[in-house]
Amino acid sequence: MNRVEKLIPIAIEAAREKLANENGVIKKVYNGYISAFGATVIQAGVLPAVANLVKNTDNTEGNRKLIADALFYILKNKWYTDEKDLMSTSIKYRESATFKKRLLDATTALKLAVRTFKLEE
Repeated sequence: MNRVEKLIPIAIEAAREKLANENGVIKKVYNGYISAFGATVIQAGVLPAVANLVKNTDNTEGNRKLIADALFYILKNKWYTDEKDLMSTSIKYRESATFKKRLLDATTALKLAVRTFKLEE
């Protein structure tokens, strides 16, 4: 079993807890936010990507901070048990290649997990 596969059960929990509504449905826009986040981490780096994700603006279709919360749920559950949120964890481990790899793995697992839910506009 590869690294991402091992995270999928936790990612499904994270999606259910942080992204799904009471009927177990997730906004389709979150799928795009997750994809864009992974690309931003690779292109711009961890801190700019996380800062953009935790900032929620009123003109977005969905609350991007919920993606940050779901990603942190995975990271906290698996590795960073003493941390309080994604931004502070990212600042603390900003120089760590291992943290970046884990964040990207969690992002991939969350994207796959979201696909197991019903998506709606």
